[in-house]
Amino acid sequence: MTAAAFLLHTSHRTLAVAVVGAGAVLAVLEGSYRVWSATDRELQETRVRLRELDTPGAKRSYLDEMDAEARQMAEEIESLSDEDEWYPLRRTFDADVAHWENGVRAMLRNAYLRRRRERLAEIRSKVR
Repeated sequence: MTAAAFLLHTSHRTLAVAVVGAGAVLAVLEGSYRVWSATDRELQETRVRLRELDTPGAKRSYLDEMDAEARQMAEEIESLSDEDEWYPLRRTFDADVAHWENGVRAMLRNAYLRRRRERLAEIRSKVR
């Protein structure tokens, strides 16, 4: 029996549509789970990093590491000649560096704001 002959019957067509639909739903669910899992993992790593930035020494160390990484990226970009095939993509590289810088700024801002909220809560608890 060929696939076309199998699909001649209404019940077989309904079964085929149900199987394809179930496959599509499973594919969407699997993709959603992967995104959720990766996001959850990234969130946990960020929380750990933020907890590590509670002391001034840790903040300074983090800033020094990020400064060294930024200088290294800038040196690598500047060391390449204008004739290289990467040069047309320089704006993409610059955007990547800007994205990285924004991520560093956001992490530091969140650590600062979290610490500030904790201090305000501490002060409010003492006032009450």
